[in-house]
Amino acid sequence: MRAVKLWVDNVRDKDQNPQCIYDLAFHPEGKLLIVTAGSRVLVYDSSDGRVQQTLKGHRDLVYCLSYTRDGSRFASGGADKTVIIWDAESGEGVLKYTHNDSIQCLAYSPVSQLLLSCTSSDIG
Repeated sequence: MRAVKLWVDNVRDKDQNPQCIYDLAFHPEGKLLIVTAGSRVLVYDSSDGRVQQTLKGHRDLVYCLSYTRDGSRFASGGADKTVIIWDAESGEGVLKYTHNDSIQCLAYSPVSQLLLSCTSSDIG
């Protein structure tokens, strides 16, 4: 049996209120972990669990995340009906677009730069 080290156990907002984590994703090389935290995206160093960046760009809860296959960018989407594509190194938002409903899931293609996004009205 292997031991699992838990270090993302208590994510809080600026007022110290607990935040729900809806999604998380490892960088393709495993060096970083991105986590949804309320309306923010937190970037952790996966080796020590320290927050490297706090990314703000959404106006409501962030539900989903996805890295590109090369790890140079990642996308986030959420209740504000917005998808933001971030530069993974700088943490800058490089592209933002909106849908008619909240974004429920995102996925980058493993063989291209194609990003698929699905809204609450696209599901069932």
